[in-house]
Amino acid sequence: MRKRLLVYFLLGLIIQAKPVKILLSRIFLQTIYVPVLSGYSRVKSMMRAEKELEEINKKLTECIEDRGKIININQNTATSDTPIIVTLVGYEPFGFPGILTYYPAVGERGDILLWKGVMAARVLSIEQGAGQAATLFGSMFRIGARIKEYNGILEGGTPPVVKYIPVEYPVEAGDTVYTSGIGENKIRGIPIGVVTKVGKDKIFPYFHRIEIKPFFEVHRAYKLVLIKNG
Repeated sequence: MRKRLLVYFLLGLIIQAKPVKILLSRIFLQTIYVPVLSGYSRVKSMMRAEKELEEINKKLTECIEDRGKIININQNTATSDTPIIVTLVGYEPFGFPGILTYYPAVGERGDILLWKGVMAARVLSIEQGAGQAATLFGSMFRIGARIKEYNGILEGGTPPVVKYIPVEYPVEAGDTVYTSGIGENKIRGIPIGVVTKVGKDKIFPYFHRIEIKPFFEVHRAYKLVLIKNG
């Protein structure tokens, strides 16, 4: 018993020594603390990403359910044309393409291309047996947009940006963006995306600069629906 007490006493003295404390702390950090903390951070990041994805999908589902079928998006639109299904055959540049090429060569400049009921692109021209359209990710895309009861203009880019809504109007991250039907595009109520960031326009500080995340997933698109622009 005395020998055990002596051994415990000596171990206690050794452990209390500063160099030993530093060594044990390093071993603890490298073998337990850091791996556990790293694993926790990864799990937390994955859970946050999954939650954000669920919220986006929920918003998209709500938009589609609220607006009903594509051909009935706006009862005031004077068009009786049946939507036409077209096939995406190319896009450029790679990454976030600004121009889509589709077949068959149908539609006119300003007509709308939809993907799963949401805004995808606007027809630019019909050339050499195929159609070309500007996407939400290109600088050639421009359309009247509406957030809550406020009207502005959406300009394509990465990300697309809504401009010309006065800063005193309360726009927040998570708000849904629709087409307004004001301007060249006559169809309103088409879901476009969700607000991700709200700031001031650097050139016109009296207006918001609103970044959005489009519902359109260009890399998953194959079939699109073309509807006439009134």
